[in-house]
Amino acid sequence: MNCSRLSAGGTLPPVAIFLFLVMAPVLPRHQVAAETVILHNQADQPVAIRFGEDVTAFKPLTLPVGASVPVSVTGAVDVWFNTPKSSGRSNLWPDNIYRFSTDAAGRVGLNRVPLGKPQTTSAYPKGELNRRTPMTLRIKIAVDDDERTKRETWEKKIRARIEAASRLLEYYCGVRLEVVAIARWESKDSIRDFNLSLSEFTAKVPARPAELVIGFTSQYDVRSGRQRLGATRGPLRSHILIREHGPRIGESERLEVLLHELGHYFGAAHSPNRKSLMRPILGDDQSNARSFQLAYDPMNLLVMNLVADQLRRPDFYSVGQIPLRVQQRLLDAYNWLAKAQPADRSARDMSRVLCRKALASVPRSNPQRPSTGPSAEEIRRRTEFRRAVMVVLRSLGRVAGSRSEESLNLDRLTNAYVRAAAAAAAKVDKEYAIKAFYFALAIALDRGYLSQRYEPISVELNTNQGLVSSVSRELFVGNATIHRRTSLLQDFISAGLLAQLIGNDQAIEMTTQDEIDRARETVGFSFAALVANRAGIRLNQALVEGEITLQQLAETFKVQEFVPSVADFRKFWTSAQLEEDFGGTDGKYFQKEVDAIQNAVDRLPVYQNHPPKRSKATPLFE
Repeated sequence: MNCSRLSAGGTLPPVAIFLFLVMAPVLPRHQVAAETVILHNQADQPVAIRFGEDVTAFKPLTLPVGASVPVSVTGAVDVWFNTPKSSGRSNLWPDNIYRFSTDAAGRVGLNRVPLGKPQTTSAYPKGELNRRTPMTLRIKIAVDDDERTKRETWEKKIRARIEAASRLLEYYCGVRLEVVAIARWESKDSIRDFNLSLSEFTAKVPARPAELVIGFTSQYDVRSGRQRLGATRGPLRSHILIREHGPRIGESERLEVLLHELGHYFGAAHSPNRKSLMRPILGDDQSNARSFQLAYDPMNLLVMNLVADQLRRPDFYSVGQIPLRVQQRLLDAYNWLAKAQPADRSARDMSRVLCRKALASVPRSNPQRPSTGPSAEEIRRRTEFRRAVMVVLRSLGRVAGSRSEESLNLDRLTNAYVRAAAAAAAKVDKEYAIKAFYFALAIALDRGYLSQRYEPISVELNTNQGLVSSVSRELFVGNATIHRRTSLLQDFISAGLLAQLIGNDQAIEMTTQDEIDRARETVGFSFAALVANRAGIRLNQALVEGEITLQQLAETFKVQEFVPSVADFRKFWTSAQLEEDFGGTDGKYFQKEVDAIQNAVDRLPVYQNHPPKRSKATPLFE
């Protein structure tokens, strides 16, 4: 099934030709509601399979080593298989994956990949093979104004690529691509961030009259090394943007990128399989090898077929219509992918879009509370803490009420808020003062970020939900910033509160890892955010260890004195860019950059008389 040289004039993978030409006569001629079985050959030899016992009536299909084949069925069906050393028969259940594998004696067997809860045969009525009619997905091609070649040149090239992708998608999930429109758009030359280019493309180019518009931008040179080559907002979203220009990327790699992004459109997440079209990082020169197969991994192949089957429904118009049974199977697949690569968030993000009903039905673990309830001492401590927080919040409210847009805005407003919070916290019970200081700032200045990013903060806010809900956050108006950026203030406060809740060293580890994880998302990794995180944690350390008192903070706080400048830091980095420029996040060059940030925070004049204390716990990067 070598498809690495597939072009507009090419052919379907050999296994696909065999499947449709040889098996078609035995399939039902009517189109019915169908499900999918994925067969994958993980054995060390080709396997001949057929869907009937009579060899003369059911000609065998040879499944090459490493190949996968989707089979459309209307229920449970039987399959016969054989190799030179072994043969067998197995019952196939719909919406499942089956793998051929070789045992120690060289015999080939067929086993189902366990997904979700254990299943019983009674759940699957007997069915038959289904001759699936391909559905058509209407495509609009859009090319930006930085494409230098003539329209007849780039249109011919892109149409050929779309046609090649269409033949593979038709085989893998029964979807045919049809180009119904072609457009040009003017991309803003000053934008050098790919996420912003995607946003611009989405705003400027409507999908009409198609269901999906695929943009090809030549604004970026595709350099050697790993980098982001394409992007989309998520499954079944109407826009895909792909980098087109560059002398070092061949047509086979461009086709691979297109198929990767189309996989995301049909719900596919990143795969740990380094030969899959859905591996996290493309542009690794694999597809230029003659032996390379343009193939989706079996788990994502199941996902794509589950989603494509929904699109075939004539009444389908929203992901909310996906039946709970299908959502649950999608969730099973995403859980499998997430466990195989815990650091990658794509499976989780896909599930949030396509599996909302299934996620809502998952029972949450609620540890039983003691029947006696909280003790009198616990109630007293909670009451005292909430009283302390309200004292600080009232002080912040007075700042907000007296400010004017001219006198207090941006960093000056942050200075005023932090000073007021510190002055008020200095007057409450010392046991609650520092925590009340951070907690009040978090409640007053949260813009939907602080309460969601870190679980310990979310738990703490939920525990004090009554306190949080009693505060009208609209009172705390104004554009408070750190170095004129709102997001950095959120990073600064959240990291300080996190350190207050779980300790400085743990907060350093959690904030750094969370920022690294963001490199795999559209938001991207930010060294500037890391600066604000470390500065917030360092301030908490100074307050806890008595280097600075709350009263001193109330008299001296200025953004530029407590947070190093971020002027020299580029805002967004993808995983591929970090890999290319720093050798990855576990490399010495990345660690050197992180150490430089920590040193810049520690060398701030306010901390010069107090050398930082560092735990000798397990290092973050090994």
